[in-house]
Amino acid sequence: MAMLCPLVSYQGTNSDSDTEAAARRDAAEAAAHLVESEAEQAGAEQAEGSPSGQDTREAPILQLACAVCVFGTLLCVMTVVSLSLMVWLVFEYTQYNTATCDIPIQLWVQVVCLTALFNMACNQQDRHGSLGARVFCGWSYDPDNPERVPCRVQLYNLLVPVFTMVWNCVGLYWVSIARSVHPHSHRGHDSIHGDATGASSFLHSGNRLPCKEVAPELVNSVRAYASFNLLYSFFILFSIVGFSQTLYWLARRGLIRVSDAAPPGSLERNTEEVTLSDLAIAEQPQCSICLEDFKDTTDVMVKTKLCGHVFHKEHLANWLSMHRTCPLCRNDLGAMPRSEGP
Repeated sequence: MAMLCPLVSYQGTNSDSDTEAAARRDAAEAAAHLVESEAEQAGAEQAEGSPSGQDTREAPILQLACAVCVFGTLLCVMTVVSLSLMVWLVFEYTQYNTATCDIPIQLWVQVVCLTALFNMACNQQDRHGSLGARVFCGWSYDPDNPERVPCRVQLYNLLVPVFTMVWNCVGLYWVSIARSVHPHSHRGHDSIHGDATGASSFLHSGNRLPCKEVAPELVNSVRAYASFNLLYSFFILFSIVGFSQTLYWLARRGLIRVSDAAPPGSLERNTEEVTLSDLAIAEQPQCSICLEDFKDTTDVMVKTKLCGHVFHKEHLANWLSMHRTCPLCRNDLGAMPRSEGP
């Protein structure tokens, strides 16, 4: 009996050890299964192009697409309103084109109409640029050999919008300084042409009838057209500036590609990492992109194989996302490097 008790005790201890070992084995198997599941999920995400990273990269593009849709909708609505105001302005001009008053309001409408006709005839863009650029600047865009737009063409393209904005301001100024209708005067449209004697004596006295009395509807149409077109011009200006800056931001981060950008892999193929002991840094101690001294930063530095210029790797990568040439000498960093002989 005494011998049986240790045996039973040993068997109980052995059984507990087996249970603990089995529990540890089950826990290890569960942990291994969890690791395998996570690895399979990570592999699936990588095989599908990393959806989470892809969503992060696509988010700015989707936001840009929404902004473009909103901008296009507003542009269409404002264009329709501008054309409607233009029709109203021309109609009122035909009604009051012979009326003489204290401001040259008919001249203002005539210049507006001539400017609109000039824009339709000379400033419509085609694949070779505009007719005005070819006639007045002697320059034509060649799609097979693209080049930078000359300064004279940029100045010409800026001249007409600036003149239009200035002329709208002139129209608002003239309308604002027009004399108000006398409170006891209740002239209708027919009485303007009927009371010839009173108007003649008023004009011969060196004064002119107030436009707000002679041509009230024309004054209202000028005020509405000039005010709305100033708002329209500023909307176009700020939208273009904001849109261009957004495209630049996306291109700098590689979310979109521009025609002049270097091909993918150009940085790795055409540059090599260097340290401060490199002789090229002694000749060029500054990064020409950020204008910081190399010795003052810990950023990775690279040297171009073609021309031997040194830049910060991150800054040159951003540059190559927009341009394919060296920032200093304009050598092509997007070309394949020449194979070296044995």
